[in-house]
Amino acid sequence: MFCNNPDCSHTTFAERFDFIADKAKKTKRLEDEIIHLSINCSSNVASKILKKNVEDVSKSTICNLLKKRNTYC
Repeated sequence: MFCNNPDCSHTTFAERFDFIADKAKKTKRLEDEIIHLSINCSSNVASKILKKNVEDVSKSTICNLLKKRNTYC
C-alpha cells in the first residue's frame, strides 16, 4: 500500500500476518510441509511430489530450507 500524505514518514507499508515471516516468500506451513516431506525422501523426489501436488519447489530450495533448519540435504 502507498501513503499519499506528505507528513507521513512511511511512503509504503504492508499488512503483517503471523503465518508468514517478514519478506518471506513461503508460509511457515508450506516450509513445514517441505521439510516434513524432504526428511522422508530425497530432495529430488520431494521436489517432484511437491511440484505435482502443492507448489513448484526446486531441489536447491529444499536443500536451503534443510540447511537453515540444521537438517541434512
